[in-house]
Amino acid sequence: MNSDIAADVRRIIAKQFGVKLDRVVDHAKLRHLGGNRLDRIELLIRIEDQVPNLQIGELVVDHIETVGDLMRSIEDLAVRPKRSTVVE
Repeated sequence: MNSDIAADVRRIIAKQFGVKLDRVVDHAKLRHLGGNRLDRIELLIRIEDQVPNLQIGELVVDHIETVGDLMRSIEDLAVRPKRSTVVE
């Protein structure tokens, strides 16, 4: 993942949950940082708003437990080719 994007995502997480940036490490569980399921959905929306061309989707929320999980999900989504939707 682009290191600038990773740093931005970590800052967004810290701000969203009101924690110091040094607590936002890969093994940190989002629920320990203060994030329940709704908080994680709001976090993903905020990240989508801040990171151009990124669409995470609500289904991913159930698979994200740690900061590292979130980073890997974002990286996976960023490297996947976008599908074009052609309507005839």
